[in-house]
Amino acid sequence: DGVENLEEYFTGHPEAVMQCAELIKVIDVNKAACAMHSTPDKNNIQQHFLKLFTPQTMNTFLHGLLLLWKGETEHSGDTVIKTLSGELRNIHFSLKVCPSYEKTLTRILITMVDTTERTQMEEELHVRDNRFRIAQEIGHVGNWEYNLQTEKFWGSDEAKHIFGFNVEDETFTIEEVESCIPERERVHQALIDLIKEGKEYNLEFDLHPKDNSEPKIISSIADLMQDE
Repeated sequence: DGVENLEEYFTGHPEAVMQCAELIKVIDVNKAACAMHSTPDKNNIQQHFLKLFTPQTMNTFLHGLLLLWKGETEHSGDTVIKTLSGELRNIHFSLKVCPSYEKTLTRILITMVDTTERTQMEEELHVRDNRFRIAQEIGHVGNWEYNLQTEKFWGSDEAKHIFGFNVEDETFTIEEVESCIPERERVHQALIDLIKEGKEYNLEFDLHPKDNSEPKIISSIADLMQDE
């Protein structure tokens, strides 16, 4: 009673968030959820539900409470739970207030998808991409991809750095790339010959970066790749 700003109240009274969590009654659990939480018996989840909570789970729970307080009846997101065996799992969840319970909020359907493997793969890919970027920086080697359908260039961070482009920009037109090359007609013709006739593309040319940094001499090699 008397709480006007629930977010400020919960921030100042974290024990109140736990008290709300303790009021949760798990009505039913399917077999997939049991497997996700490392137990064959749904009663274990019903009886020990709070043991699944991690600090991330508690933050997610708080965010959900605030959305319900604001009148939202559906919400989804990502968080981390702890199985009954103590293993941390990444999940994507969705919750929806069941029809006819919008005022009381006494029945909410929650679905969860285990995203642990996908999250790990994304993290590993990020690490590999970062290593590749560092290797390019050390070797001053960049790579470009030219899309024949969009007629746009995509460049790695080091390629953009070499050409003096903004690394935040995603794609570039032929005009933007070739405007940095004094011998643009020769370079452009070599690109056309590669695309139309499959001729070898192995050039060396001067480059005047867009950001007016020091001119460079570039060695450029290209291959034609086609979708299968």
